[in-house]
Amino acid sequence: MKYFFVDYENNQKECFSGFKNLDKYSVVYIYFTEQSSQMDVLVLYSFKNKGINYKLKLVADNEKEAVDNRIKFDVFSLAKSINKDDCIYVVSSDKGFISVKNILEEKFDFSNYNCVSDFSCKAPDKKSKASDKGASQNKNKMKPAKATSTQNISDRKKVTNILANEVYDYLNSNKHKKFNTAQIHTYLQKKHSNFSLKKYGFSSMKKLLESVDGIQTENKNYYIA
Repeated sequence: MKYFFVDYENNQKECFSGFKNLDKYSVVYIYFTEQSSQMDVLVLYSFKNKGINYKLKLVADNEKEAVDNRIKFDVFSLAKSINKDDCIYVVSSDKGFISVKNILEEKFDFSNYNCVSDFSCKAPDKKSKASDKGASQNKNKMKPAKATSTQNISDRKKVTNILANEVYDYLNSNKHKKFNTAQIHTYLQKKHSNFSLKKYGFSSMKKLLESVDGIQTENKNYYIA
């Protein structure tokens, strides 16, 4: 198995390059914050269509390096439980992840780790800076997904399922916390440029939320228990 930890906050555009190289033996974790630029839903649709197991992980902590620390923690936790023949990749231009290799080898006897710039598993550009994430956000904003409105009916249904999964992951990452429809709508607007419910096959937020597995409601607020 190949496990990819994507530092989307640091490398918002280039990180998805080479995603066509992934297969069903790949597992992808995408880490982002509420300040991250919109994510291309068609890339996520491609993951799902190819049977790639992926999970979006919202890091709500606003502390500096919160995303980096969360990724490192999850990498170390995973290294304890997987086979030595499996591979771990951190997809980031942040050079701070390069030193993780030494820690994994010394403390966990795990050597199949690499920090790469994208899914083609290329090493980060040596000339790139390890910080200045704010500048990279403005420079590397992803282009809006243009093909969504031209998908055939079958593809559109799959895309709407992805949208429902995104809502589930958002609520599940804030378990037991209750959100109204306006808050959830704002979250989706931040993730998708020019967001419109009709583009994704829903006539209202209520219809979207009804399609989310395991969702519960109380006084017009929604949550995952």
